[in-house]
Amino acid sequence: EVYNYFFSNRGITVANIESKQGKLKELNTNFFFIQNANLDVITEIDVTKRIYEGVCRLNARGVYSADCNTIAQALYKSIRDPHLKRILGLVIDGELRITANTSTIIEKALYRLFLLGEIDMWSVVYGSDVVNPMYGNLKLTSYTEEGKRERLVSHIERYESRARAMPEENTFETRLKKLVEWSYDNFFLERIKSMKTLYDWCMDFTDSNNFMSRLSDYFSSDPVYMRLTDDRSILDWIGAIKRKPEETKLRIARLLESYENIDGLNYVSGITRLKLGEFNSFDGERRLDMSFVGIKEFSDADRTKLLVATYRCLDTEETKDIFIDKWLKFIPKDVYMIYEHLKSSVAEKYILSDFVDKLMKVKEIVDVRLQ
Repeated sequence: EVYNYFFSNRGITVANIESKQGKLKELNTNFFFIQNANLDVITEIDVTKRIYEGVCRLNARGVYSADCNTIAQALYKSIRDPHLKRILGLVIDGELRITANTSTIIEKALYRLFLLGEIDMWSVVYGSDVVNPMYGNLKLTSYTEEGKRERLVSHIERYESRARAMPEENTFETRLKKLVEWSYDNFFLERIKSMKTLYDWCMDFTDSNNFMSRLSDYFSSDPVYMRLTDDRSILDWIGAIKRKPEETKLRIARLLESYENIDGLNYVSGITRLKLGEFNSFDGERRLDMSFVGIKEFSDADRTKLLVATYRCLDTEETKDIFIDKWLKFIPKDVYMIYEHLKSSVAEKYILSDFVDKLMKVKEIVDVRLQ
């Protein structure tokens, strides 16, 4: 029950982990390091906003640097989150004593502000007190609001085919909220998913050779699959779906945990699961559906090349029909192209159905005129 809570709960928070961590037994250490270096979304937003306010005040006075201790003291006094307070340091005789973890929280917030285009890239100078570095070049930028939004979109699209669900209102607060929530989903929760995969394999252990083979595939950096994360070309997609589906399933597992919205990766995952008879799984039909958002924008030639190559990779008439039906639900305009190249019975049914609909409309017009 405890493991299901941690591994199956998309709404899990850092606070949840900290409160229930003692029940995790052999996974206690793994989750300790996860929660010890992360904050919940609301708290991280508060921390980043507070540091941004501090930079604004410093710049107004012509000051462009601050040490770790000064920033930590301000955070400790203004934000009440107990997890944050514990990470910031120890309170001894009523005084906060910062630790090595303190700078991690501060530098993550500074990095968020840099990605958002609010501040320039800062510098870190370590003196004799290694836990209290000096942060320099804390300067506000001259980007416009639209320029800052473009920086956020550009960052997200390093990891996704498109930046999705961008806030309609373009303000510092909405951009910050989007970045922190996106980062939480794509890094914090994905790390937990990766742990679940490895833990499940440990529970299913049968022999060393099989286990090591699975690990080898899981941590593989095979360029055939790595290129999918760059969305480079249709040929990369086709090259991946031509591989053995059992191998592909294992080798893209880690990538799927890290990338939710890469069209090429989603397409290969959906087709692989279709070939394996696992189309209803989480990484099957759902992933394929997501990929069509991008496929619809391809040129006619690229869509034709991808469709024909995929169709020829499928082994049974059933899987071919499922694939064509799925394609036509998202891109119905391709029906004549599909019938021309593949003579698909599914495409034929779509054409006949459309023809019957048109005949019925003609009949209705004729009936009205004859009355």
